[in-house]
Amino acid sequence: MRKNIPVNIVTGFLGAGKTTSILGLLAARPADETWAILVNEFGEVGIDKALINGELGDVDDVVILEVPGGCMCCTAGLSMNMTLSQIIFLVQPDRILIEPTGLGHPEEVMQNLHQKSFSEHLLIQRTLTLVDPRSIEQSHVAQHPSFLQQIDMADIVIASKPDLCSTEQLDALEEFVKERRGAQVPVTAVSFGQLSIDSLEAPTLWRPSGELKSTPTTASSPSPLEVEEKPLPETGVLVATNAGDGFKTIGWRISADKHFNYGRLMSFFNSLAVERMKAVTITDAGVFAYNLSGGILKEIAIDDCLESRIEIICQEISEQWESGVMDCLGSK
Repeated sequence: MRKNIPVNIVTGFLGAGKTTSILGLLAARPADETWAILVNEFGEVGIDKALINGELGDVDDVVILEVPGGCMCCTAGLSMNMTLSQIIFLVQPDRILIEPTGLGHPEEVMQNLHQKSFSEHLLIQRTLTLVDPRSIEQSHVAQHPSFLQQIDMADIVIASKPDLCSTEQLDALEEFVKERRGAQVPVTAVSFGQLSIDSLEAPTLWRPSGELKSTPTTASSPSPLEVEEKPLPETGVLVATNAGDGFKTIGWRISADKHFNYGRLMSFFNSLAVERMKAVTITDAGVFAYNLSGGILKEIAIDDCLESRIEIICQEISEQWESGVMDCLGSK
C-alpha cells in the first residue's frame, strides 16, 4: 500500500478558474506519473469531469472522480470520503488534486484529509486558492463566507485572469490578502491556468486548531442514487435543482439521441446573465463544451460525450430557462 501520496487542494470562488488551472497542472505533470482528480460540484448533474476529459482527450494516466450535489464535506460528506478511499486504496496515484466547489469549505476538506484513516497515506501539501482580482470589487463575492475561508486556507493565492483586470485590481487583491493573512501568503499572477508543478511542492501551513471532526466512511443504509447516476426517464430529459450559501443551481441531463440546434443554443447561452454556466452538448454542428463566467462564453470542440449536460449557477432561477433549453432541441 502506497504511503505519502502528495495531495493538494485547489480552491476558489465560482468562476475563478480552478478547472483551467488543474488542466494546466495536468499538462505539466511528469510523463511517468498517474494523477487522480477529485472534483466537487455545487450542481447536481456533474459536468466538470466531462469538461476535463473533453480537453485532455484519451489519456490513461489521469483518473477523474466526481462528487456532485453541494459542498463535499456537508451534503456530500459521505460521498467524498468513500471516493477518496477509492483513490487511495484502489488507484494509488502519484498525486491527488482536490477541487472543492466554489461555494465549498476547504477547511472541512482539510480536516477530513487529516483524519488518521487518510493522513497516514497522504503527504498534505499546499492549498492553492484561485482568485479573479476583479471579484475584490464585488461585495457579494469578497464578503461571502466561502470566499473568506478560501483566502484563510490558502498557502498561495493565484491571481487568475490577470489579462482581464487592471493593475489597480491586482494591487487591491494583494492588499486584501496582506490585510487578512499578513506577509506569509504570496500572491502570484498566472495567465490561462499555466501553473508550474513547483507551486504544489511545499507543506501546507494549515494545522488543526482542535479535535478533528470525524465523518463516517460507511453508510448504515443504502443512499438514493445521485442525480448524475439516475437512469434518464422516457422523455430523455432530467432536470435537477439545488440551493445553498446564497446561490441556486438548475441542471439538465439530456439523452444523446436528442441533438441541440447549434445556433439556437448559442443564442440561449449568450442571453444568460448568471454567475456561472457550464455545459457539454451534442449539437447538429458537433460536440462542444461551454464555460460561461464573468460574462465571457468559451466554447471548446470535444470528441464525444455520453449525453448532454447543462448547469446554471445563479442567485435566482428564471422560469423561462427550462423552456429555453427545450426550445434549443431539434432542427425546427
